[in-house]
Amino acid sequence: MHITEYNTITNIDNKPKNKPHLTKYRKFMSDTEIRLLLRFTNEECSPPISMAFHLLIGMGLRVGEVINIKTSNIIGNKLIFKLEKCDRTHERIIPDYLFEMLTDYIKKYKKAFTNDYIITNKIGGNRFGAFIYKKKFKSEHITYKTMQYQIKIFRNKYNLNDSYYTTKNNNKLHRVTLHTIRHNFLYRLYYTTKKDLLLTADIIGHQNIKVTSEYIRGFKRIKEEENVINTMAVI
Repeated sequence: MHITEYNTITNIDNKPKNKPHLTKYRKFMSDTEIRLLLRFTNEECSPPISMAFHLLIGMGLRVGEVINIKTSNIIGNKLIFKLEKCDRTHERIIPDYLFEMLTDYIKKYKKAFTNDYIITNKIGGNRFGAFIYKKKFKSEHITYKTMQYQIKIFRNKYNLNDSYYTTKNNNKLHRVTLHTIRHNFLYRLYYTTKKDLLLTADIIGHQNIKVTSEYIRGFKRIKEEENVINTMAVI
């Protein structure tokens, strides 16, 4: 799919508006890009960062929710946590494959956890050779900035640096981000529930179903446009 870069939107007085949501560009990662991200995180990231990406991809959690998970949040095959955007406790079933992966990860690296945070910053290397840092860190877990840096490395590696918006300060907002991983999950979830919008919103943790419908409508529009263009007869 060809990616178009949108510049800053201007109003009738020619004054820049720093409102990226006003663009008609839909911000999603494709399934192919998600598979590339899985390969990248499995081969090149440290075990905690790899685990964090698997939780983002497999459960559609927000980054802040993932990096703040403690072992006490995992009860049986359920994850019980507070939603990042509101002070509301949410409960999610952990998929079987992910629960098995998470159980093995905790068993192997629990001694390196600080204050029971599972996405610890004390483990480096990758799955082919992990090690525990001896130095002390200010944070008790991997930070948001660290995860942002990893997604930047991923974008550069696979040439996925297309942007959908440029601010008046010339900062580019990228399509492939930590949060658009969640968008991809939401769309896959919607079709897995046989297009049950209420169930999708409840699982993902949206309080307003309109938010869920906006994401779904955006992704459906992309697919519709692709189908129309690819089925047009050549003149």
